[in-house]
Amino acid sequence: MAQIYLLDTNAASDVMKEQSVAMRHALETEARLGIIAISTITAAELRFGIRKRNSARLQAAFEKFCSAAEILPWDDSAAEVYSELRYQLTSHGVTLDAMDLLIAAHAMSLGAVVVTHDQAFQQITDFVKVVDWSVGLE
Repeated sequence: MAQIYLLDTNAASDVMKEQSVAMRHALETEARLGIIAISTITAAELRFGIRKRNSARLQAAFEKFCSAAEILPWDDSAAEVYSELRYQLTSHGVTLDAMDLLIAAHAMSLGAVVVTHDQAFQQITDFVKVVDWSVGLE
């Protein structure tokens, strides 16, 4: 089965803005090797940002991005992983933004790699594989 690369909100936003050469190169390279996707959680965050800015340009960029990437639905498997991950992190005194925690759990439920440059995800690399394409391929 092909590897799923689940872009978090900042990574998807970078792709939409087309400002990162490293991100564009990684996306082109990895797209041939795996599945590029976002969680419905990320889609919700992106849609909120577009609505907040009332930007036709961002809306068009989002639609272009979504035509090339899959939007994967949150499901009960993700919810189960979320409960365990949140329990584990809380037990160890680790906190993560609520949306980031949902995205991480979704990635774990799919066996996906999280693509992000959000340093908060470095706290959970024992649970989910994390890569930062904004600085090039790892």
